[in-house]
Amino acid sequence: MDWVLRLLEECYIYRYSTIGIVETGDLRHSIIILLKKCVNIRDAFKDSDVPLPERVIFYSGTQLYEPYVEEGRIKLRKISLGEENIFQSGDDNIVTPLQALSYYRKLVYEEGRILMIFSLYGFPRDSIVTLYPMISEIIADPSLQYQRSGSMLIFIVDDREKLAPFIGNSIHVHDEVSDDEIRSIVTRFRAKMSKYGYSIDVSDDKIIELLRGLEYKDVENIIAKIGQKMKSLKPEEAKKLNIIHEIISERNRIIIQQLPCLEPIEPKHGFEAVGGYSDVKEIVRRTFINIWKHRDLARSLGAELPKGMLLFGIRGTGKTWFVKCMAKELDLPMYRFIIESVKSKWYGESERALRHVFKMLRKIQPVILFIDEIDKLMTERGGQQEHEVSRALKNIILEEMSEKDDIILICTTNFPEQLDKAFLRAGRIDIKLPFLLPDYDARRQILEIHTRVVRKVPLDRDVNLDELARKTSGWTGAEIEQLVKEAIIYALDEAVRRGIKRMKVGMRHFEEAYNNIVVDRKTRAAELDRFVNIAKSLTSHREVIRYVEKQKNMVTSEISIVEDKTIFL
Repeated sequence: MDWVLRLLEECYIYRYSTIGIVETGDLRHSIIILLKKCVNIRDAFKDSDVPLPERVIFYSGTQLYEPYVEEGRIKLRKISLGEENIFQSGDDNIVTPLQALSYYRKLVYEEGRILMIFSLYGFPRDSIVTLYPMISEIIADPSLQYQRSGSMLIFIVDDREKLAPFIGNSIHVHDEVSDDEIRSIVTRFRAKMSKYGYSIDVSDDKIIELLRGLEYKDVENIIAKIGQKMKSLKPEEAKKLNIIHEIISERNRIIIQQLPCLEPIEPKHGFEAVGGYSDVKEIVRRTFINIWKHRDLARSLGAELPKGMLLFGIRGTGKTWFVKCMAKELDLPMYRFIIESVKSKWYGESERALRHVFKMLRKIQPVILFIDEIDKLMTERGGQQEHEVSRALKNIILEEMSEKDDIILICTTNFPEQLDKAFLRAGRIDIKLPFLLPDYDARRQILEIHTRVVRKVPLDRDVNLDELARKTSGWTGAEIEQLVKEAIIYALDEAVRRGIKRMKVGMRHFEEAYNNIVVDRKTRAAELDRFVNIAKSLTSHREVIRYVEKQKNMVTSEISIVEDKTIFL
């Protein structure tokens, strides 16, 4: 059911409410759809005996109109207040919102059954506040004459919080572009491009999936830009254009414009680029990825979709990289939340910004919201040093995470013991996974990935990755990556000094890099013990606990062997 019918049905059949709030980012589209449905409201409710409005009035923000149908098209007839102009605006050609409300109330009491579409789109909050008393008088009429009149007042706003006092007693909808509307735009696009000899090899359903949740104007603009790009190429070249990538890029650009605090992440690699952690990957596949990738099947089986995941562990163990690769496996859009961007010195602005983030994400769900170093935001509440803004943001996060939606929250931290207990409870953070030090197999795979997958390193024949993996026990994935990068730098330096144009990275370069990186294995072993204890306190998942104990024993054993032999490259 489209949003207009949902709004009207809830008013006239289910709740018989007197106020509707339409939140939109595309005023033109909202007005057109509302007028079409409201003027023809009897067609929508022809099988119902509910009392429908006899007359529809539209207030544009400056003028009053009565919409009517002529030759199948909606037209507007201007209403002149004349002597009824109780409030003087200073401009005889302008009808103020207060005048429009007063006129609506007068019509309701005189005629009854009036539906008014009232545009407050773009109006500043201070201006709308001045309307609160009259709105309250209308909907709280003690005589109940207004409530029984069958009338309805529909406000169009760009932010529903501008009508905050009335949200609880109103019906709120968002102007959502329907799949049929997107399909219509795509159909016209295909027909137009075919005239020029261009074809689109992406299905309508896939395009609809990528554009769902955006404003109508944004959908039109994205399709138009792709059309312009295709026409700038020859038909055979246009066939190679990755339309899906183009749509995703444009969609991300629109979201960034509205929310600078979100950074889109487009991962290139899946779990094939994660070295080691086979147990963790298997747990994540079964308890998270499978459920979200096959969510319809999961719901049919009675499964609840996990809403949140926390990855914690020693710094540099690849938590952020794992999250990016997981997004690729899930094949869902992912945005990194930049916490500092929403914090404002102005009262209430931080809270409004954070709520706006979740509102935008709901428009494009299912979606992944990634918060790195979550301990900067969700520490235990109630501390003496806690700032009021920080406390408010924490409460909003907890509230939003309790909503039934398809927003996946994935967080990382090096200090899980500092997090708020309410944040960590099941239903918010369902899966908690420790990232401990990589074992031998994991280190071998990490070396392989950083020399052949993530970057292509020309290795000399004498390079022995097995030996390097043995000697780097107690190292994190980040330190192993640093080893590869520094070996490349030493090889480059040698090539420059010798005037060689082609050079391979040899074992001698890794030896120099190894000797340049300091790793305190005793301190690292103590860190390992700390996170093992934290993991056992945070989760009761038997498989996770088994993995933690196995990993600890394996890495501790490897560290002691290297220390006993005191082997250096």
